Amino acid sequence: MDRERDLEEYNDILDYLYKTLHFITIIKRYDIWGAGNLWGILAIFREQLNELEEKVKNAFKIIISSLESGKLIEIPEQLFDFQWTPPLLITEIQRYWDKLVNIANTYEEICREWNLPTYMGDELT
Repeated sequence: MDRERDLEEYNDILDYLYKTLHFITIIKRYDIWGAGNLWGILAIFREQLNELEEKVKNAFKIIISSLESGKLIEIPEQLFDFQWTPPLLITEIQRYWDKLVNIANTYEEICREWNLPTYMGDELT
């Protein structure tokens, strides 16, 4: 009974990771990433997106291979900062999504301000 419950929990996690990879693939196709040279924060976000994609792919492979072998899941350290448990990885994914949502606010408040006749616009130019 416990084994079935564990498999079901990991199936939910796999579904979440699969959806995450799907959306990462879509986001990586956006042409905005070409503006990384103009607005440095985009280059940082692109690098973080690549790192997150790699972590999700690694976690996906580990879970699949562990479920196929029927052994308890043992997660090796893949990167020096990669502390793996499903809740930590899901939290990291959600944090990154929050950062992506905040790009619009940052652009609105800072980048557009460069061209407006305001105190901040004068200071930025």
